[in-house]
Amino acid sequence: MANINLSTSNGEIKKFEFPYKKSLIGMLSLLGLTLVVYGGIVLYTHKIVGDDELAKSRYADEYALLSVGNAKDVYDFQNRLNISGGLASDTPLAVPSLQEIEKIMVAGSHLSSYDYDSKTGIIKLKYVGDDFGIVARQILNFKKSNFFSDVTTGETILDDNGKITANFELKIK
Repeated sequence: MANINLSTSNGEIKKFEFPYKKSLIGMLSLLGLTLVVYGGIVLYTHKIVGDDELAKSRYADEYALLSVGNAKDVYDFQNRLNISGGLASDTPLAVPSLQEIEKIMVAGSHLSSYDYDSKTGIIKLKYVGDDFGIVARQILNFKKSNFFSDVTTGETILDDNGKITANFELKIK
């Protein structure tokens, strides 16, 4: 009978060797490095998101403090300050005249209106005093002042509260 064994070897068994062994090690190393970098990116993203949430929370807290408190008063004051700064620079004698008026005001009185005409140098005041004696002393103080050259008294009215309202025109020297 004939031998049907197709093996041509003489009994030696060869081990199978992968032809691309170095390439496989390189690819596995690259895959491992990619996974490490991806893990780092995921962790860093979580940290960034956490920091962003913390910043948003702090912003919301600060915004709530500004909107709940006296921010409207501060904003109103800033607007008034900006407007008055512009007015003071437009009329250079307005501030010194107010300072002079402040120095010579009589106790028990106040101004209810102030109008300065920079072209003519005339100040129009609406003055409120407790009685006629205070108004008379105020007229005398205006006339004694070296800052004003002419003092004109206008209408004087006794109101329902017993206060005296007088109108003055002061000419700046």
